[in-house]
Amino acid sequence: MTRLLSLVRHQLLGMVGVLLLWMSTDRIPHVAAQKGTERSFIIVNDSGSRVESYWVHPQTDERILMSKPDILFGAEQNMDSFRTHKFEIREMPKSSTGKCVAEDGSCQSWYFVVNDNSGQIITIQRDFTLVHADDKTKARDKAAKLVQDCKQQKLDQWKEDSDAAAAVDNSKVLEELSQCVQASVSGALEEGNEEIHFSSNIRKRLGSELGVYACADDTLNTTEEVKMEKFRVGSRKQQQEYSVKVLDEKSTSKIHVIDNFMSPEECQEFEMLLLSQAHDNRNHEPNDNLKASMLVKIPTVHSVVSSVQSRIIDYASRVMEIDVPSKGQEEPIMTKFVGNEGTDEPPDEYRPHCDEKCVGDTYAQGDRIATMTVYCQIPEKGGATTFRNNGIHVKASKGTGLFYTYMDPVKQTTDSGFTEHAECPVVKGDKIVVTQYLRLF
Repeated sequence: MTRLLSLVRHQLLGMVGVLLLWMSTDRIPHVAAQKGTERSFIIVNDSGSRVESYWVHPQTDERILMSKPDILFGAEQNMDSFRTHKFEIREMPKSSTGKCVAEDGSCQSWYFVVNDNSGQIITIQRDFTLVHADDKTKARDKAAKLVQDCKQQKLDQWKEDSDAAAAVDNSKVLEELSQCVQASVSGALEEGNEEIHFSSNIRKRLGSELGVYACADDTLNTTEEVKMEKFRVGSRKQQQEYSVKVLDEKSTSKIHVIDNFMSPEECQEFEMLLLSQAHDNRNHEPNDNLKASMLVKIPTVHSVVSSVQSRIIDYASRVMEIDVPSKGQEEPIMTKFVGNEGTDEPPDEYRPHCDEKCVGDTYAQGDRIATMTVYCQIPEKGGATTFRNNGIHVKASKGTGLFYTYMDPVKQTTDSGFTEHAECPVVKGDKIVVTQYLRLF
């Protein structure tokens, strides 16, 4: 009878393990499958030999070399591609013998297909096997280990005390195993949060160094776009089409560079308003991060101001796919930064800052959700905008609009630091920008 109970409990543990594995996999920290088709992945060469990677053309089956130079033993290759794309990795012969490590001197090849998940790592191992892992497989493996450890723990307890095992009601088995898995998953969640926090700190520390470098290098151009888009803004009768460079498209931090968002005539009218409103002291609030020669709020009673503001609100509504209200928005701000070349004055600049809380919290109604900055004057030297935690640099032209969001309208969460940015020191010439902050009520 005791043996029968033991067999039943072993089977029950197995069935419960399958159920808890399914439940716990969804709770182990991992990144969900991304929207869209673009995917990034890393090839890790632990094989002991040099390898090279090829993209396999889906129509012609032609191999396009992607690794220049070769991927050395112990090295990695970071790549951007699209899901369902196929790649080949080839072992390369030793330069000394012209042969590979196999007994007959032949070289091996491996194939993999980019899947739908994030965090993909393709490893060629020392035994010349290919392992394709991603965030979902890692989560599944971790969950399986948690369940197996809990099952083994319970079996060991029953082995030590067979009388106690015989007395345990089968209904208690599920409860005890569930408690064990729940405690383990909670620990994994806490560990995952610590890893996220650690990664965030590393990103910010590296970003600080990147920001200094980006501002110091005046030859650095705008970061290459992820993609180009066309946006139409305005009513059907007065609709305008803009060419947009999409530099980032995270749900909480979209960054767009828009060509000719404001015309030279509009910029000129704004600059005249800047001079006429320079006496207005409503806007001189203390800000340790900002040093500017002029900073003025421009009332929307002026037709050119209300027109540009409406265009910005329309653009934000289309990009974020929400109805950004016109009522209650802040007045646009004009800021003038003056170069300090040939003087002993510290440069005009706006040191790293976020336009709203950017720690990944739940969004609070009424807070800012996005910013549009339009460049009406460009200095001869300096004055670029850099998103240091995101590795994004913007060197704008006159009339260019820089639009960035810091709230996910679906999940109602805020950016976690990717839109922290700085206006680099202006060295020579003047920089004049129009800034419109947007809120959701």
